[in-house]
Amino acid sequence: MAHTRLRLASSQETNSVVLQYESIITKAERAYLLGQQAQVQLLYRQAFGLSIKILNSNKANRVSFERLIYVCHCCFDFCPLPKDSDEHYFLEIAAVNLATIVTTRADKGMRTQALSAYSSIANLAAHLVNYSHSNRAYSIVVCFQQLKDAHS
Repeated sequence: MAHTRLRLASSQETNSVVLQYESIITKAERAYLLGQQAQVQLLYRQAFGLSIKILNSNKANRVSFERLIYVCHCCFDFCPLPKDSDEHYFLEIAAVNLATIVTTRADKGMRTQALSAYSSIANLAAHLVNYSHSNRAYSIVVCFQQLKDAHS
């Protein structure tokens, strides 16, 4: 899977960030196998930040969205669930970045991929709404529905 993710990046800077992302994901998986939960959480949060950086680069592509979805699932599964009072609310950060792509990119393919990725993020948010009645997660779901209705 790492090979697939790497081959679609093309610029030198993007390749460097992709390599960092891949390295962090590998370290997080290794830390998980060793039972180092605090390290796992830290690494997945770092990978999340890098996935946002990759997504916002001018060389973003389909795989950039897949990276973001993957690391959001990892954060959801291995990090403490976000609370409405959290400063770093990864689902909201992902949603805002994806919404920006949907509303500002000229390339219809990128907009469609961003909307699809947003659907995955909204799905995670919906689980959080059901579990903890999170207002911020609910807002993500509502914004997704509005964006989907406006851009479908």
